[in-house]
Amino acid sequence: RMELQGDASVLVQLEAEEDIAICLLDTWRGPAAWLASVAALEQSLGRSSWLHNATWSPVNGEASELERETLEGYISQGLSSLGLNAYQFDRNVSCERSNMSARCLRGVCQRRNESGGRWGSIYCGNVSSSSACPDGYVCSLPRPRHGHQSVVLSLEGKELLLVFGGEASLLAGGGEWVLTNSVTSVHFSYNDATSVDLLTSCDLGSSCPQPRRDASVLVMDNGGAGNGRLLVFGGLGCGGAGGSCSQSGLLDFLAGRPSAGAQLLDDLWYLDLQELSQDCVMTGDCQTFLPWTKVDVAGSKPSARFAGAVTIDVSDNELYLFGGVSYESGSFTELNDLNEFPLADPFYKFCSATGQGLTRAVAGVTSKIYLQCQDSFRRPADGARFRIELVSAGSPSLSISPVGLGQGMYEGSYTPVNSGSFLLSIFVGRGGAEHQSLIEGYDANPSNSLHEFQLLANRTNPNPFSLLVAAGTTDALVSTSSGSFLTLTTAGVASSFMLTAKDKHGNLSPGGDIVSVIMTLWDPARQTALEPDLKPETAAISDNSDGSYHVAYRITRAGAYRLSLSVNGQEGMGSPLLLEVASSPADPLRSYVFGDFSNIRTGVSSSLFVQTRDALGNPLRVDRALAPAGSENITFEFCTSVGLQDESVTCEGGSVDLNVGISVEYGISPDGYSSNRSTGMPNYGLYRITYFPFNDGLVYPQVRHGPVYVKCMFDTSGLSVDRMIPSPQEADDCIARILANETAKARRKSLLVAAHAPPRRISSYHHDYFNVQVQATFTSPDTHKLRFWLTWGPVLCGLLGFLLQLAYSLCVWKSRRDIAPVRTIPMSRRSSAVSQPHVQEDKGADSSFLQQLKAGGFLDEAEVGECSDEGKKEETLAIMKKFEMAQNEMISSLKRVARKQPSPSSLNTSSAQSVFILWQPKRSSVEVEEENLEDRTFYS
Repeated sequence: RMELQGDASVLVQLEAEEDIAICLLDTWRGPAAWLASVAALEQSLGRSSWLHNATWSPVNGEASELERETLEGYISQGLSSLGLNAYQFDRNVSCERSNMSARCLRGVCQRRNESGGRWGSIYCGNVSSSSACPDGYVCSLPRPRHGHQSVVLSLEGKELLLVFGGEASLLAGGGEWVLTNSVTSVHFSYNDATSVDLLTSCDLGSSCPQPRRDASVLVMDNGGAGNGRLLVFGGLGCGGAGGSCSQSGLLDFLAGRPSAGAQLLDDLWYLDLQELSQDCVMTGDCQTFLPWTKVDVAGSKPSARFAGAVTIDVSDNELYLFGGVSYESGSFTELNDLNEFPLADPFYKFCSATGQGLTRAVAGVTSKIYLQCQDSFRRPADGARFRIELVSAGSPSLSISPVGLGQGMYEGSYTPVNSGSFLLSIFVGRGGAEHQSLIEGYDANPSNSLHEFQLLANRTNPNPFSLLVAAGTTDALVSTSSGSFLTLTTAGVASSFMLTAKDKHGNLSPGGDIVSVIMTLWDPARQTALEPDLKPETAAISDNSDGSYHVAYRITRAGAYRLSLSVNGQEGMGSPLLLEVASSPADPLRSYVFGDFSNIRTGVSSSLFVQTRDALGNPLRVDRALAPAGSENITFEFCTSVGLQDESVTCEGGSVDLNVGISVEYGISPDGYSSNRSTGMPNYGLYRITYFPFNDGLVYPQVRHGPVYVKCMFDTSGLSVDRMIPSPQEADDCIARILANETAKARRKSLLVAAHAPPRRISSYHHDYFNVQVQATFTSPDTHKLRFWLTWGPVLCGLLGFLLQLAYSLCVWKSRRDIAPVRTIPMSRRSSAVSQPHVQEDKGADSSFLQQLKAGGFLDEAEVGECSDEGKKEETLAIMKKFEMAQNEMISSLKRVARKQPSPSSLNTSSAQSVFILWQPKRSSVEVEEENLEDRTFYS
């Protein structure tokens, strides 16, 4: 920045490179007004170089603070002699060092083949270099041309000129159209310029742009440590057969006529200048062939043209192309469109992906993929815009948003929740989906998560990637079980159900899980094992390798079981469940009877018990709440004789004692409860037979289970309740011996057991009947009298009831008129009060009344004396009246309660006893009354 003070005391600020400042100061030395400022600046200025930029305002593009009118005087006075000299470097000027004031142009002899290099230190093309280049070498001095493009390149701190392409044919003279694609460098020293043809891939016959003129050319990335790239777009080329055209296409354009050979180009190329050296451009000793690379432009690109203006905005790495000339339908058209090309955007062919997450993942587990991207010029590309999708039929798509790691590296992560096969597609590019392309870079080993990028070449693009998402760890709480045999089965029946193993997201497991099925005999009421020492039941499990497991089991013992399902040590799948193992159909041959057969007495009820079982020995599991009478037909025959082996008739054709009261109840144990007091379980399959014999003598008790007589009977006389029930093993042993016909000769043999012994079999197979003695406890009544009373008893009872009711009514009527002596009298059927002295309302009652109370035991001598007091007589009468009312109310309430009680089914009588205890000041009175209550039996 230079500040110059003029005569008018106006400060002029100038921003310029140091090189141009020296040039300007040389011009400004003349006018005296500038001498002071120029002298001060000369001391701080450095060496000179080529002109870059000079402006009267800041370089940020804002307008100058100085108005034009203010500067007019200084332009005319101080800058009037400003002028920059142009120097011509001429091949006809000798490059001998003796001529230091002249500026010459020369070339070098170069070998333009694979070996490259120059021939010694021979210069050519200048008047001072008269010798021609030897065979195999050509002189690098450029031939006359037009339509070429020249740009400035900074190489190792020094600037040189690069010239690309052009036309060597004469427009005026006509003739064949000669174009070139060569790149020539011109290196300048103070008084000479050396021209060198750069060796490129064109010299090796490799990929390079075709010859052209009027291309859009510029240098990019030139500065710092990099030489950059020479960028070439479009141009005007020859489209004739074999690359030959009879006349210049530019001449056709200038003449405004169609061109037979003109070919407008829309390709974008760059020449990598990184290996270019000072030795090459100064001496022609080039050892490296610089590569041309065609930029594959994704999406839309500008139309073919020549003479377009091109520039780069370095702030955002954007290339802008404006205007030019196009050729369509036989006519040339001048263009005014503006095109933008992002130079630093990732190029889909130079992007690749790696990482195990491309092909394998686990549901619920985060997987990663790694991306690397380069732009069209093979530079690391940051800021890429990716679109990554995971798509599967029947599953929602999943998107991945990678994050940049710098230097063109990216990392993306995703957590799938659905297992199955997916397509993982990776797109890159600006804008919407229509401007994005699948990346086509190839990674040699994507499973190692290391970037090993290669061009796809002739390989098949793995993108979209085939991704297999496996199910996560099996979760027992999400896994399920199904089948009717999960909660209900029958003993001895082969049963099965299915288990479906899933992870926490509901994905099917691929199999291989450790599945356990445990069935423990269970007490549902107490929520504990019924027999803790009993080994649990297990099942056979088949792995279908698709997440499903077939479970088969067979349980022979009926009962409730706790079904526990676990996978990999975790209980779940809807368990624990309560599995009800029902007994199989009844098998009468497995049933047995036990009870007291040694102490049967007439007139006394006796009981025996029938345990019904299935073929496996299980008690028949019939719920008493659902079937109060049980499910089996159990009958009891009190036979006085038996027939000959015909079980289809009663007592097998013998005689049966009909004078026996018999009742059959289901689910009642010997202790009178409906459940086992030690286990709390119902008395499944157990029937209690209560019978009341009237006749003594020898009898043959028989129990039928359906049509079949029960073969095994156990005498439990004298045993406690806990010991009288035979064990299943004892019952099975008994049945086994019967089936083996071990006791076939013990016909009619009585095998009674002692009270201290455990239950034993006392009856055996088929005809091995046993008999018992019914002991007499009273004299048998006269049969005729019994029949008489059985006939006329009900009639007499009815008549007696009527008379009692009448007597009761008379007593009530009489009790309201006087106070009777205390005595015990029968209560009538409808009575609601116990016989008590009736309290009269006569206020003139005398001592005779008190003496009656004393005689009845209600008052003692002292009380009689106290109550005889005239002042307390009314009080005594009031107390007795209230007592009578309270007593009547209490008795009525007791009657109502008694009438509502259910009748015990074992009491076949209409007689009842009512006991009333009535409080008195000194003693109690108890009366016992028998009355008929309309055949409703009760106790109160």
